[in-house]
Amino acid sequence: MNLHELPKRQIKNRVRVGRGIAAGQGKTAGRGTKGQGARSKVSAGFEGGQTPLIRRIAKQRGALSRQLRRGTKPIAVTIQALVKKLKPTLLTLETLRRSGLVKSKVSKVKLIGGPLPTGFTLGEHITLTKKHSPRT
Repeated sequence: MNLHELPKRQIKNRVRVGRGIAAGQGKTAGRGTKGQGARSKVSAGFEGGQTPLIRRIAKQRGALSRQLRRGTKPIAVTIQALVKKLKPTLLTLETLRRSGLVKSKVSKVKLIGGPLPTGFTLGEHITLTKKHSPRT
């Protein structure tokens, strides 16, 4: 390995401040001059006694309604995972839960990744992607 083939160093050394003027970060050590910030730690978001921005902005409304709607979006399950875990059968939420493909709180499932293999039939609350669903 040659010197020019070595990978560039990613981690930089930490700067040691307050070690004298000759060191480059002496005297005030990057804190500016005088004031609260130079003398002690000031918490992030502190605005000198003024009401902080995080408290001036209104709370986000409707959080409860979003929690109630959370279960309506279908969970995606791939056909490949389905074939690996299950033998051809009627697909219901309960069979998918028992096989470990979905969690217990799931209310809708959408099968993605190809047409439905022979032997599998769709139960209630289980759909295929538009591209592969049978045309009626």
